[in-house]
Amino acid sequence: MGGLIERQGRITLRPVQALQADDKDAFLWGAELKGFGVRFRPSGAKFYLIKYRHDGRQRWHTIGRHGSPWTPEMARREATRLLGEIAAGRAPGQSGKALAAHPYARRSARCPPA
Repeated sequence: MGGLIERQGRITLRPVQALQADDKDAFLWGAELKGFGVRFRPSGAKFYLIKYRHDGRQRWHTIGRHGSPWTPEMARREATRLLGEIAAGRAPGQSGKALAAHPYARRSARCPPA
């Protein structure tokens, strides 16, 4: 029975293909970009993700499953973009919720532009 495996290093194709999970998830966290990682499932599935804080809570956002079209380099670029949005105050997947919560969103959506 294996425990949770967490490693840190450069996320490239070779380590992503080599690392496997036993009976629990394993993670490889990128040393070059804080919050960027790969999750290895016991089923063999591998997912690129980011881990970040928003509104004082830890959040996870899945970028995509390893394989076509997601390579480590493409996922790293997307993680950089997403982490930049988070730093600017826009969390991934929150834009629609934030807009709907705005008190004038419904009224302005019904009004035609002047």
